[in-house]
Amino acid sequence: MFFFILSLAFLMAAFFYLAILQRPGMFPPKKTIKQRVLILGVASIAFLLIGILIQLVI
Repeated sequence: MFFFILSLAFLMAAFFYLAILQRPGMFPPKKTIKQRVLILGVASIAFLLIGILIQLVI
């Protein structure tokens, strides 16, 4: 259950940064925000897959 919650948290953070990316005139450069979205998205998928694998084994 822990991995699913962590995956959801990373996914919500990725959507938050996507919303920031849509705003004009933000401080962090768009390149930095895009990198954060990519890293958080990949981490979310990884933790989701780990959680699914653990549920299948148990």
